[in-house]
Amino acid sequence: MTLEFNSVIYYLELLLRLFLLICSLSLFSSLFANFTAAESAAPEEILADPAGFARRAARDWGSVVVLKSSTTVIAAPDGRTLTLDAPNSGLAKGGSGDVLAGMIGSLLAQKTEAFEAAYAAVCLHGAAGDRCAERLSEHAMLPTDMIEALPAVFREIEGK
Repeated sequence: MTLEFNSVIYYLELLLRLFLLICSLSLFSSLFANFTAAESAAPEEILADPAGFARRAARDWGSVVVLKSSTTVIAAPDGRTLTLDAPNSGLAKGGSGDVLAGMIGSLLAQKTEAFEAAYAAVCLHGAAGDRCAERLSEHAMLPTDMIEALPAVFREIEGK
């Protein structure tokens, strides 16, 4: 097998970006405390200042961090921070974070900058979750339902 050197480097860099982003992605407050320098912080402390904790973790890890709760914080190592308030308890189910991680990974693979990829994915994930909550209820929806809702979300964004 013959591989072109620049292609190998590109894919290695992409894998590293994915690893750094996904390992810091979609952490709920109790998990977040275990993965950060705030290991002694209680989840309640993190929830009291999620933006501050996310900013510190992004700076310390040199990676974009998405801290999930009813309010989602996206933080970049350079200090950029976005807070999105879109509570939907249907998104707090096992597998929902995996869907979000896959969406971010997909955008990264399309060469979207990491902070923008995280922001776009969080917005799309939330929109798909809202559609599912309307159609099925927050209690009945599953992560697979959100995946199935994404084409309709994209059609709406694209004006089709």
